[in-house]
Amino acid sequence: MAVLVGDFGAIGTVGIRAMLESAGLDLRTTTIVDGDDDISYVTPGETEVVLLDRGMPRSLETAAQIAAEHPDVRVIVCSLDETTMLVYPMGGAPPFEAPLEPARLAAAVRERP
Repeated sequence: MAVLVGDFGAIGTVGIRAMLESAGLDLRTTTIVDGDDDISYVTPGETEVVLLDRGMPRSLETAAQIAAEHPDVRVIVCSLDETTMLVYPMGGAPPFEAPLEPARLAAAVRERP
């Protein structure tokens, strides 16, 4: 599964990667600069999930843009400082909030929140 993990800081990115890899997910990591309007790091047909840091100033706008322009990509916005995550399902369905727990995050990545 092609999952792009945004920049959660060095420790946060390592933690999220370890958590998702321990759930058996194959990840690609890229540095996603929040506030950058160029979302070219999302590759149609390859990228399945984008995970963004909710603590970044424009993360919600970036997530909405990715979801609108790439309805075949699931977008998850979360923060290591909050207890919920915002999930933009594939297909253009409206986003929803869910508790941020390791098992639920892995399920959301797999599209079973």
